[in-house]
Parts: sequence; structure tokens; C-alpha cells
Amino acid sequence: RFRERALECVRFVAGDQIDEVTRAELKGARRPDTAINITQRYIRYVSGTQRRSPQALIFRPTVVDDRMQQMVGDFTTQGFEWAYRLANGPHVLADVFEDSLSTGMGFSDKYLDKLRDPRGLTAYVRVPWDEMYWPECSATNLAPTRWRARENWIEKYG
Repeated sequence: RFRERALECVRFVAGDQIDEVTRAELKGARRPDTAINITQRYIRYVSGTQRRSPQALIFRPTVVDDRMQQMVGDFTTQGFEWAYRLANGPHVLADVFEDSLSTGMGFSDKYLDKLRDPRGLTAYVRVPWDEMYWPECSATNLAPTRWRARENWIEKYG
């Protein structure tokens, strides 16, 4: 059901908050058809809070007294944080979170980028919600889908 309303949510955030029937009535009465979007303020507040307090992944040892496990856990945590920062992970995750607040859907893609370094670096990018918009799927996390692919319409010029 949330997918059916996603297009309406995007139009609302973009400033199109009045349906066509109400807009026609207002124009017929010679009244302005503008609406003030106060929800955007709350969306920015919540997403800003998420940006200022990003998530962290900490690798902890299974045996607390084992010094070697503690060192491996610290090294792995630092390695993950390095790759996450290099891939611009906190910013991408915040954008995805803001997408999920405004449309109900937020997606990201992770892959190994060999353009920046031939050995490969982690890349983390935001996927626009409309590339993952499938009305056939009813679950929020696309769990019942057998396979997933992104689709995007390309305009023909000329």
C-alpha cells in the first residue's frame, strides 16, 4: 500500500499538495491555490538529527579477557570505519534515510569500485526511489522478490 502512495508523497514534498479537484475549485473562485508545506520542516529536523548522530559498527571480542581478540576487534572496527568514510557512507545513509521519510522508500547500493583504485575500493551510493518503485511488491524491504533490478526511463531527444 505504501508504494501506491509513494508518487503522491513525492509530489507533496515537491510542493504539489492540492489535488486537481480542489485546485479547480480554488481557481474557479479566484482564490490562490498555494499550500504551505510544514511537514518538510519536520522531515529536515529528523533527518538532520540522524546526520549529526550517525550509526557506528563496533566489532567486539567474544571473550572479553582475550587480548588478541580485542586487538583484532579494534583493527576490524578501524578498517570498517576507514572504508565507510572513504565511500562517503554517512552522507549516503542520511540521504537514504531522508528518502524513506518523505516517500516511504529509501535504497542504497554497495559495490567494489575499481575506477578509483585497481585493487578495488568500497563504493556506497544512493539509489533514486523511482528506480526501485515496483507496484507488484507489497513488502517494504522487497523481501518476497525473487530477483531485483533497477529500471529507469530515458527520454528520447531529437
